Amino acid sequence: MKIVKILFCIALFCQNVKAQDSLHFLSATTGAACYQVEYYNNYLFAGTGSTLRVYDASGNPPYTMLFEHRFRSIILDLKVKDNFLYVAANHDGISKWDISNMSSLQKLYEYIPDSLNEAANDIAFYGDTLFVAYYKKVGVFYDNGTSFQKLITFGHITGNGYIAGGDLKDSIYAYTVGRNGYSGQAPDGIYFRNARTFAPVSFYQQTFAAPEDVVFGKNTPLLHVMGGSQTTYNGLDPRGYYYSLNISNIYSPQLVFSDTLEGLCFFNLCPSVANAVNAVNKNDTIYVATTAALGHDWTFPDPLFGQVYVYDATNPSDIHYLTSIYAGLWHFDLDIHNNNLYVASEWYGIETLDISNIFNEVDLGNTQTGGWCMKGDKYSNTLILGNEGYGIKKYDISNPFQPVLTGVATYTGSAPGFCQDVKFSADGNYIYGLFQTHKQFCVFDAATLSLVGSIQYINGVGYGKTNMKVFGNKVYINTEAGANDTLKVINVSNPAAPFMDTTLQVKVNDMKINNNGKLFICNNDGIFIYDVNSGIPVLQASHLLSGLQDGSKMAVINDTLFVYVTWKGLVRYIFDSNLSTITEDATVSLGTLGVPQAMDADQFGLYIGFTKYGLYAYNKQTMTQTSGYRTGLDLKGYTDVWPLTDLFCKDNLIFINEYFGQSTILTMDSNYVTSNNNIAGFSLSPGLLVYPNPSAGNFKLVINNEQPTKYYKLKIFDIFGKIVFEKTLLSKYETINLDVPGGIYFLQVQGDNFIQTKKLEVVN
Repeated sequence: MKIVKILFCIALFCQNVKAQDSLHFLSATTGAACYQVEYYNNYLFAGTGSTLRVYDASGNPPYTMLFEHRFRSIILDLKVKDNFLYVAANHDGISKWDISNMSSLQKLYEYIPDSLNEAANDIAFYGDTLFVAYYKKVGVFYDNGTSFQKLITFGHITGNGYIAGGDLKDSIYAYTVGRNGYSGQAPDGIYFRNARTFAPVSFYQQTFAAPEDVVFGKNTPLLHVMGGSQTTYNGLDPRGYYYSLNISNIYSPQLVFSDTLEGLCFFNLCPSVANAVNAVNKNDTIYVATTAALGHDWTFPDPLFGQVYVYDATNPSDIHYLTSIYAGLWHFDLDIHNNNLYVASEWYGIETLDISNIFNEVDLGNTQTGGWCMKGDKYSNTLILGNEGYGIKKYDISNPFQPVLTGVATYTGSAPGFCQDVKFSADGNYIYGLFQTHKQFCVFDAATLSLVGSIQYINGVGYGKTNMKVFGNKVYINTEAGANDTLKVINVSNPAAPFMDTTLQVKVNDMKINNNGKLFICNNDGIFIYDVNSGIPVLQASHLLSGLQDGSKMAVINDTLFVYVTWKGLVRYIFDSNLSTITEDATVSLGTLGVPQAMDADQFGLYIGFTKYGLYAYNKQTMTQTSGYRTGLDLKGYTDVWPLTDLFCKDNLIFINEYFGQSTILTMDSNYVTSNNNIAGFSLSPGLLVYPNPSAGNFKLVINNEQPTKYYKLKIFDIFGKIVFEKTLLSKYETINLDVPGGIYFLQVQGDNFIQTKKLEVVN
């Protein structure tokens, strides 16, 4: 399977660690909500979360998927040029692909960002040169046919600002800077540069919302700006913004048209954010993806929101709105071929619309891709994931190197399944799902995924801010801790008729439950342990925090608690069940990492997940970091909107769920990895001999693989995941001369049926 061949863990961040202290990547699930779509020659390239997919679009939807490849972070741009596909994948950087065989795309080369503070958002071309909106700057790369050569960077910004998009025409490169003025830095707006000299040309300031992308006019001196959404600055203002600049005098851009897009907020919730984010220019008719804008005339179709706005921009002096095309809730990108409009949608994957008559579009169907990934659980050899927009997805992971999708449950009454949390019953026969849609608690048969029972109107269910635990025939649910300081207990002794058993008035920032019937809760007041063996929570022990300290996230193993306490650090507590006491045992600082997004522990280590930094493993005794894994990381700095959604340990496996990237499976059990050394036909046994190691960078490499293969590809990474050396090997015996600074590196060799890594130590 391509995932196993391509994605193998390069254990980042770790130096001088023991094998048992290293995180091992095993596999990852694929497919999420569709964020990008690009049409080419009867095929559709789709960025479904962190998965690149190819669909045959020669027929009618749902289209046949031909190929997929999973990145570690979300795909933010897809462009086809000269029969090659270029991909911008956030913190994975940019890559170029051979698409001559649509069933087997081949990655030719890539450029990984120089630091974790960079993310490839958007690509524009100037001949063989790529201008890449790179989150905090613009990177310019020359495509020499064998690699990307970085030429220059410019437009560096600091603070909360980001560079989201750009376009290029007639040697002028225009790019957006958003959310920067909000942090008191250089103002938001559109910046213009000379594509030949890279020198600044002019600037247009935007004072409302945060610009996302720009598109030049085809036959006009216009620049069309997807002005983003006002929610960037005010979470309760869902309005979006679109405008056009006349740049016939490039030194003095003039606003010639603007339109405020309407969204919808109520009860501190903005279900309809009118974010103008991407557009396609079809003969100077501009089709704007607005995420979830209402109809231009404030009409309320069913569902309420999800409009593509269409503007006639053929005449620079008479730009005007034409119509709104309903395209499904939360859409992010679009493309057009002939009379087909392809929309990248959260709920519907690739939505295809016949726009022969743009005033009366015809929905041709969709290719559902998966929704955003929320919470998950494992029982025996089955993994379940909750998805926004898809419901519940079930995988067979009896081979953890190759998850196999075996079922989907989407039914929640009359609406799509916005599933926020999932857990198995204690015996594994049922699946409990907590849904945003209709605020339902649902019980499904684990074998058939058929709905067994449900409760409506579980108040406070909200967009991933849920925590659900199971013990015996009771389910303990906290929903959106900031809004409802309650712990709900649902009795599921009869799965067909679950009912609310009791409610405990306690705020929950995080909670865990162990096999002994102890429920651990941390909140702004302290740490509390309840005995739930009777089915009703009984307070057994507590430890109050002082001053501004809050118990934010926690991990529990046996009677040891690890709690991140704000204004204090990572604290280890010991619970004495005989004395009913919680005693502080040790405290360490996490430095500048900030508040964890999630925590858990198993017999091998303590794991802390950060949206902006990845997964860190810690030694439970010394509380020192041992290794790490670079996750997809954040999108545009929105740590509170697009976060790491779940981290849990089961049966010596570690599962990370990311909003955009589905689920990643790792382990710290090195014996587990080596005991499965021929899973899925790939040799994972020690198959590389590197000597001497440590070395000054000159070493011998011997590949021990009995399976026939055409050639091997060698890559060497630094601890930040950047490729510092790569080579195609035609022999199993090679001498490598590596000219790099001293430090820890990771060597990876990949063949048709072989993939193996080794840690290198270079001593200068």
